[in-house]
Amino acid sequence: MNASLLALGAAFAYGLADFTGGFATKRRSAWAVAGWSQVVGVGALAVGVVVVPATEVRPLDLVAGGIAGVFGVIGLGLLYRSLADGQMALLTPVVAASGGALTVVAGVFAGDRLDVVDLAAIAATFVAVLLVASPGGGAVPDRRPLFLAIAAGVCFGLFYVAMAQTGEASGLWPLVPARVVSILIALVLAGPDRWPPVRDRFGWVVATGLLDMVANLFIVLAAQRGPLAIVGVLSSLHPVVTITVAILWLRERPRPVQVVGMAMAIGAALLLA
Repeated sequence: MNASLLALGAAFAYGLADFTGGFATKRRSAWAVAGWSQVVGVGALAVGVVVVPATEVRPLDLVAGGIAGVFGVIGLGLLYRSLADGQMALLTPVVAASGGALTVVAGVFAGDRLDVVDLAAIAATFVAVLLVASPGGGAVPDRRPLFLAIAAGVCFGLFYVAMAQTGEASGLWPLVPARVVSILIALVLAGPDRWPPVRDRFGWVVATGLLDMVANLFIVLAAQRGPLAIVGVLSSLHPVVTITVAILWLRERPRPVQVVGMAMAIGAALLLA
């Protein structure tokens, strides 16, 4: 299987994971869903660590992985709460675009130079947020899910920045402290609701963890087989999957101005990928 197909597979899995995670959170603590979905992927991570060779694991790699785990799980909790409280079709593009904007800004501080396309994409991100948050018919919408989506995107951006500090020779080992930290933080923040969800929502949590695991596997394989630029663009299409499922399953109907904002956010995410 070539890199493009693998990247599209990752986008499909990420998009479904966003939906299942947000849906599970409608009757469950976002932190419990985030924590237990991470637990589901531990077995796959153990296999990956054994299969993917690591020639040198530095203390910096493990520390950076742990820091990434903090941002990653906070981003998941905020994302799931946002998607549970708001319209998935509107919010997932905002998450993708805001996370992409942060990684670009971080790259500038690291010495990267922004071109006209990057600047246009960042500007489009802010305009998209304003359009998605715009009230309709004189009503004042609940902007809390939007702010949570922006914060989730920022956290995911910081996750990638932290992981970028790890060496290629460390293989998948930075993900070990990241996963341990993320599970502990999520289950502590879940409080009394930390115990495994039973009844109807447990399947959604398991699906979220498995889909996230599959997406990560596809991303790694795609990056090994093709140009990262192509892999990044194709994998960033995950909001399209979430939007489609939300419209078909939940019958979400965003207003025209919000559709424009949603499209701008998707476009910005693609440009920043």
